[in-house]
Amino acid sequence: MRFGIPRSTATGLDEQAHARLGPGDRRLFRARGSRAAFRDHVIADGRHLLAGKQPLEQPSEPRSKSSGCQETTSRRDPHSWSAAGRPKSGAVTIDSGFGRRVRELGPVTWEIAADRETVFDVIASPYLAKTPRSMKDHLDVWEPGTDMVLAAHYTKVKCGVTSTVETVHFERPDRINFRLVRGPVPHVRESFVLEAAESGSILTWTGELGTDFGAFGALWGDVVARSWENAVRSSMKSITSEAERRFRPGA
Repeated sequence: MRFGIPRSTATGLDEQAHARLGPGDRRLFRARGSRAAFRDHVIADGRHLLAGKQPLEQPSEPRSKSSGCQETTSRRDPHSWSAAGRPKSGAVTIDSGFGRRVRELGPVTWEIAADRETVFDVIASPYLAKTPRSMKDHLDVWEPGTDMVLAAHYTKVKCGVTSTVETVHFERPDRINFRLVRGPVPHVRESFVLEAAESGSILTWTGELGTDFGAFGALWGDVVARSWENAVRSSMKSITSEAERRFRPGA
């Protein structure tokens, strides 16, 4: 599941907290495979920065732990560590910055027979309001807010469950931005932009995906990008259906 079908400490949390988590920090938490430790450090460090305090001390490096397919805990594709050592889950993400290549995601556009306010609410409500019980296995909002959240997304795959962790920033009524914190590649930014139209609204998805290690990493990026787009398209089918149902007269 790409995001939940349908609260933030401040809008600066996304840039400042993510900037504090450099490649070494992110590798540390991903290597130890501790979702709670990673979540707590992101939240606490972001709050310290926003309060004008000094950044938190970096934790001592723990013993690394390899992750097999059966232990996969990271979102939309089968990206866990395979027997050959390929990153498949996002639970362990290599973020060296060496040979970084960035490719586009999208754009992909959908025409929806509902106004943009309705479409926005369908996407945003599981993040900004109470997450429905039916979505508990797919979405976990770690840090709630009013315009931005830190959330983990989970997807069942053949060898287990994969996940990604992202900041999600809401700019009502026309834009929702996703930024990857942990996942199968070191860099992803996405935007879902809503425009009013005679038939209702038009939603456009666009973004960028970055990988390291030059041409070799770019090949992996192509694999991830295809799965990423397929997951977006799959989620949009449900979002479109629900938005049009809500907007329909008498609904």
